[in-house]
Amino acid sequence: MRIAKIQTHPYLTPSPSRGGKWEGMGPGGMRIRECGPKTPNPERSLPSSVLIGGTPNSNGFTLIELVMTIVLVSILAGLAAVIILQGIRAYSEENYQSDAHYQARLAVERMARELRMVNSAGNVGTVAIGTITGNPTSSFIFTDQTGTNVRFWLNGQTLNRTVGVVDSALAVGVTTLDFRHYNILSAPTTTALEVWTIDISLTDTQGSQSLPISTRVHPRNF
Repeated sequence: MRIAKIQTHPYLTPSPSRGGKWEGMGPGGMRIRECGPKTPNPERSLPSSVLIGGTPNSNGFTLIELVMTIVLVSILAGLAAVIILQGIRAYSEENYQSDAHYQARLAVERMARELRMVNSAGNVGTVAIGTITGNPTSSFIFTDQTGTNVRFWLNGQTLNRTVGVVDSALAVGVTTLDFRHYNILSAPTTTALEVWTIDISLTDTQGSQSLPISTRVHPRNF
């Protein structure tokens, strides 16, 4: 049987506290320890292809993942745009409807209030007092209680009110304006002295919203 020869070191002795590794005091009082092999860093030992990307264990993104992300973001952006546009369209339509209602109601109420103040029967007409050229017409003139001639007439889509020779706009966006004249039997008439009631019909359009409104007026002095 062979007996292995144990080599010793003049300064190092086995240390039980360090798992049998050698340690001791060198010349000049310098402490000497045995060092084990250096443990390699796994990250530094990885090949360059792993660090750049392309493997499931890397922190990067694959081309398929990027394409899927872009597609999903595009779909979500399209849905959001549709919702926003619908809200803007609804808001605009509501504004148009409110404006049309305001214009039509204000104009009809103003004309009805003033037509009730015709001073006497026969002082009405379409272009001149006492003359009615048609039924219906888009113009109506009368003499109020102060003796002033007042005329309502349509110029394009602007409803004008003329007092004497002074014109002023009463409403805009008016697409139709009709004055219908009826006698005491509710039959249409073109004779100024026979007019008993006047029907006013008006349609105001703002944007895509149109609002028709009408009323019947009987002058108080008839």
